[in-house]
Amino acid sequence: MDGRYAVRIVLRDASGARLTESKHFVLDGTAPRIQPDALAAARPGQRVRIAARVDDDVVVLSARLGDGPPVPLRWDGRSRRSVGELRVPDAALGPQEIVFEAVDGAKNVGFARASLEVRP
Repeated sequence: MDGRYAVRIVLRDASGARLTESKHFVLDGTAPRIQPDALAAARPGQRVRIAARVDDDVVVLSARLGDGPPVPLRWDGRSRRSVGELRVPDAALGPQEIVFEAVDGAKNVGFARASLEVRP
């Protein structure tokens, strides 16, 4: 079960002296949630700003358009979300899928999708 747990560690050295201390760890088996912002229509070749809200423990967030390379999204304190910029391929037309991928501190991976309408 996910949560914060305590563990007691007992160490004994060669002379028999004991040292005991408590440590805590967090068990997290839940994939991060991603909430992409809605996107306005774009044109081929245009650069598009993308943004998403994610869980607080996300350490890596990226997005890719179609078969393109992933683009990192970075935290923007002013807009209170992670933002990045994608270039729409010159040959793209119609609805295009943007795939978001997030990885949290426990290495859980989450995905989300958004649609971008590309018009001539």
